Amino acid sequence: LALIAAIGVVAPPDWARAIDHLRLAAEQGSTGAAHQLLVLADPDADAQPPASPPAGYWRDRAAAVDLLRRLAPPARRAVSDRPFLRAFPGFCTPAECRLLMDIAERRLVRAPVYDRADGRQTVADARDNRAALFQLADMELLIEVIRARISNATGLPLPFFEPPQILHYAVGERFKPHHDYLDPANPAFAEELRASGQRVATFLIYLNDDFDGGETDFPDARIAFRGAVGEALMIANVDPRGEPDPA
Repeated sequence: LALIAAIGVVAPPDWARAIDHLRLAAEQGSTGAAHQLLVLADPDADAQPPASPPAGYWRDRAAAVDLLRRLAPPARRAVSDRPFLRAFPGFCTPAECRLLMDIAERRLVRAPVYDRADGRQTVADARDNRAALFQLADMELLIEVIRARISNATGLPLPFFEPPQILHYAVGERFKPHHDYLDPANPAFAEELRASGQRVATFLIYLNDDFDGGETDFPDARIAFRGAVGEALMIANVDPRGEPDPA
């Protein structure tokens, strides 16, 4: 119900109502709701609810949620103009990142790629990491808060976003060089382009930094980007005319 209120499935989005639903779920014993409400109320705190919260505890946590602050993105910095790359240091707090990893951990499966022959999603040697895909039925309110933050950071309308994914790379795993746009010259993508349009941008958030390597590499531009915990990177997949940008 919290997610439905935030998205606006049967009525306009109502974030205050969403937080109240999350509060009610925490009061009724939902551990997931409790963790999310704690992080939304204090993004710098760990999401560990007390074993026996005092009366009014969850109502106080709900009242402490500053929605304007939670939905506002940080300032961005230019990384490159071609390809168009913009970084957002501190886009998510470390506590948000930890909770996102916890939410994803039990859902990770082999990450798919688009099959260039028929346009369908499949697994392939080009990509051997794991991913957790969040359709509407799988979503959490915290994820929707971050999606709204991304929309405010990019100016791109939230209803046109693809379902979000959380990715995990073990040692040695990789996603070989590829483009995130759908090639309009490939007939296999014609139906998806007709139905959904082009994938104009990609938005990455780095959830941890306890590893070596792991850069997001742009070989044609000789740029290798590695974000700090909570830092985000926006990649424009198309140029200002809307044409795919091979760089």
